[in-house]
Amino acid sequence: MTSTYFEGSCAEIPKAKHGYSRDGRPDCRPIVIALVVTTDGLPLAYEVFPGNTVDKTTLRPFLEKIATLYGKARRVWVMDRGIPTEETLREMREEGVAYRVGTPRSLLGKLEKQLVDRPWERVHDGVQVKLLEQENELYVLA
Repeated sequence: MTSTYFEGSCAEIPKAKHGYSRDGRPDCRPIVIALVVTTDGLPLAYEVFPGNTVDKTTLRPFLEKIATLYGKARRVWVMDRGIPTEETLREMREEGVAYRVGTPRSLLGKLEKQLVDRPWERVHDGVQVKLLEQENELYVLA
């Protein structure tokens, strides 16, 4: 997900609505764009949402849209921590949907204490990780 914005009145752009400005331009009207790409980075599907759309309301309908258009398949959904709700993640786990998501800020402090004493594991040159498995989730600190 990303956003862009329009300057001016935007009278002929119904989805351009004042909302949270990721671009630091609260004076402009944004739109929110969701994009699904293949592992090669080729666009597969997209959706344009009104600028006042709350990120966490977009995931469930988008998952359903992709499943309807392209069928059930082994996919990995990658998203930032503002996109899924805990309820949506629970549903995804129950349905066997794979995902990668940033850890919510509220949980980072709790995990930090457990990660400090863990050893770094070398993935390849320049990349090391610490892994923490907890409640059927794998947390990765890189």
